[in-house]
Amino acid sequence: MKKRCFLSWITYLSFWFFLIVAFIITDAYGLFLLCTIFLFFPLISYIILRIQARAIHLHLIKRKEQIWIEVQSHPFFGNPLLQAKFNRYQLFTQDNSTFTISVLKSTPLSFEDEQLGVLKLTLEEIRFYDPLHLFYFRKKQQDTLRFMLVPKPSAMTAASLQSAMVQKKEGEWIDKHEVREYQPGDSLKWIHHKLSYKTQKIMIRLFENENSETAALFLDLSSSLSECKQCIAFYQSLASFFLQHQIQLKVWYYSQEKLCCLDVQSPKEIEVSLYQILSAPKSTISSLPAKLRLIEHGNYLFDEKGGALSIKVCKLF
Repeated sequence: MKKRCFLSWITYLSFWFFLIVAFIITDAYGLFLLCTIFLFFPLISYIILRIQARAIHLHLIKRKEQIWIEVQSHPFFGNPLLQAKFNRYQLFTQDNSTFTISVLKSTPLSFEDEQLGVLKLTLEEIRFYDPLHLFYFRKKQQDTLRFMLVPKPSAMTAASLQSAMVQKKEGEWIDKHEVREYQPGDSLKWIHHKLSYKTQKIMIRLFENENSETAALFLDLSSSLSECKQCIAFYQSLASFFLQHQIQLKVWYYSQEKLCCLDVQSPKEIEVSLYQILSAPKSTISSLPAKLRLIEHGNYLFDEKGGALSIKVCKLF
């Protein structure tokens, strides 16, 4: 910033000195007039700077899932060279950093280096430069915007979904129900696939209370960011799958060393749960909580490449 102004002053004074020397050598009245006018350029440039600094405002806004710096200015004065200083705080990883960018007009911000979490972005300071870049003016500002960075839901294999839909065994999360043979008008989503395969007949589950089914999921977010990103991507798919089958969720996870639990009962609450999970500090514990246990031996979910995910289907102990 200071270096930019210093170089501009060197350029300005060098050119003015050149005009003075040319006038002394040639004694041309036109050069004298030009030297006089050129002498007032810094003052004019400074006045324009102060006017623009009052007329121009910067704001952080969100447009179609993208963060923009919006520049609001008077059309008569145009946009000077601006430098915006930001503070970037990652709530999930607790990383804190600052960065400065040059702005000429409303422009989008890119956060491709950020993988996962809720980002708190604060516009702390604006630096204005005059047209000749001889002066600068600072204006303090506190414009804050929070937004969530999440991966797209990942496709799940049939094996993963079958693993998720654990059938009734010794008190797992599926509630009490009876079965009978399929009748016209029955919902296909209540087909008991495993029993239907064994009996070679289409069997339907009859629930005492459709809203009483609840599955417990434990998200292990203690590993690397790339693994956490994969976990969150599959969690979105898995949660949608359960809710489509009228199965509500209790989502367990650690924030640092604190065990947290969220109820997810509708598709809209999936995004709410993601915001709560990713706005809390990252987990430092990977072990399963004492109040939970796996439904089945090795009941992990797998991605399409066969890699184990950090999601476990559990039951209350």
